[in-house]
Amino acid sequence: MQKNKTLGPTTYPKRHLFLDIDNVVEWDLNVFQNFPKPERLETTGLECGPPKSWDARVAAGWGTVLYDEGKFRGWVCCMPGIGSLKENCDVWLTGYVESEDGIHWHKPDLKITGQKRWPGNNLMKLPGCVMSVVRPLPGAGCKFLALTIQTAPLYSGVTDDGSCEFHGGGTYLFGSDDGLRWRQISKYPMVQHGDWACLHVDHARKRYLLYHKILEHGDEQWLFCGGANRDHGWGIRPDFTLDPAIPKEAQERVVRVFVARSKRDRFASLASNQKSCFDVEIGPQQGDALTINALTRHRGMVRLAVAEQRNPLHLELRKSDSLPGFSFDDCIPFSGDEVKAPVRFRKAKIADLPKDKFLILRFEVSAGEVFEYEWA
Repeated sequence: MQKNKTLGPTTYPKRHLFLDIDNVVEWDLNVFQNFPKPERLETTGLECGPPKSWDARVAAGWGTVLYDEGKFRGWVCCMPGIGSLKENCDVWLTGYVESEDGIHWHKPDLKITGQKRWPGNNLMKLPGCVMSVVRPLPGAGCKFLALTIQTAPLYSGVTDDGSCEFHGGGTYLFGSDDGLRWRQISKYPMVQHGDWACLHVDHARKRYLLYHKILEHGDEQWLFCGGANRDHGWGIRPDFTLDPAIPKEAQERVVRVFVARSKRDRFASLASNQKSCFDVEIGPQQGDALTINALTRHRGMVRLAVAEQRNPLHLELRKSDSLPGFSFDDCIPFSGDEVKAPVRFRKAKIADLPKDKFLILRFEVSAGEVFEYEWA
């Protein structure tokens, strides 16, 4: 992770989401950028435990969910019940949860640690607040990497058996072959930057990023969210002790977990309720096929055309309406709801597009929206 490659210039990506519309060079007035609302799904089995339990205050905060070995596996942050109003309240443990469908969860009795104090718990010897668990790049020497934020010394009876070391607050790196038993990789904090340790693996550029994470599952993307009925930090004093004016029981079991689910890459779109067009500069041909992530409603449709750009300059307009064989009328219309719908023309193939010309991809949308295009 110390040898991450820097990001070079990316002028014409092979995959482009319309969250970024900087490459849109021309559009009709009826075209608008839309930000669809994901579907909210309530979960079960991730509720806070009873008073004095290992997860009385938080049972499944932050953390990571991966689909692995035919099931959903979650590494989550737990906060134990309050023992004293004078204790450091910013103390975190790491729990493990499983689910067959991502909605109905259970906390397995791992029998790994903390059994004397909390029999039947789902805790691991992974200290601190686990923010990320990822499958690493090849050559890492383990199946999973994890980043945790540690703000306090190792927790007695859970992580203080000598398998981990604490050398001040910050972000620590761990590795595991099964996701349950972890070994410490970084002896000292890698970063001391605050409350964020979301590790992302950039496979395309073979590097690691500190970034937010979303689980991609089939054609869907799932974002596991935690919500509370109080503001973050409510009841905590500047010295990280609890406010004695607030009853202890009022500070427990206030966090719930839900899923924000949507189709893959549908963060934003370019949409129109009536027939409208927009043009996008895409640079030279980068593949033998082209797909779009799109949906239509009622009798709507999406058609595409390909034209040559007048000059290879940013936001330069098209030279003509289309290249021969790649007009709107030549395109086989798309209707429906797909994340990778192939773009097809009646008498021409995407592979036939000239490789030495800078291109404009044209969209004609009626009662629909386009989220993404991608060279294949």
